[in-house]
Amino acid sequence: FFGNKPGLSETLKTFGDGRKIDLYYEYLNGCKERYAPMGKANDCIHNEAERLSLNLNQPREMTNYTDVGFKKMRLSDDIWNMLRNFWDVTMANGGIENIEEEYWPEANTYTNHWVSPSKMKSA
Repeated sequence: FFGNKPGLSETLKTFGDGRKIDLYYEYLNGCKERYAPMGKANDCIHNEAERLSLNLNQPREMTNYTDVGFKKMRLSDDIWNMLRNFWDVTMANGGIENIEEEYWPEANTYTNHWVSPSKMKSA
């Protein structure tokens, strides 16, 4: 499926047997079906192999600044009010439905944007 890329078979093992691997193949085949008319079905495989490789290797390269990798803390009132105002204005202007769909490059496999388009609003 992915050829002889080192580490990818290890990643695929995390899906186990049964329904999880079926869902994964359904996800990947959805990308291939979406981009096949453009001649980019193989790009889905290539991009997915790169994504899985990053999942395996990137955590080892990261530096954690706390024991668990993050720190939970309360926002200042100023920052909370700024975020709350941003949310309120967004909701008053049509809500989520009026936020543009996020752009993903063709055959990108970071999300299943071909089934469920993502949205992002810059703050």
